[in-house]
Amino acid sequence: MDPEGTLPEAERKRRAASARKAHFARLARLSAQARRRQPATAPSATTPAAQEAVA
Repeated sequence: MDPEGTLPEAERKRRAASARKAHFARLARLSAQARRRQPATAPSATTPAAQEAVA
């Protein structure tokens, strides 16, 4: 962001917030892509749908 500390505090905070938002958006995008690549599986035994199927 500002390794030399030359920017005003408000600008550093704004840039840090923007970088944080971009970082987590990237993580969410990569996570969604990974979930799409995985084959669909049967519902786990802990989901309500699976519990109803057993009952």
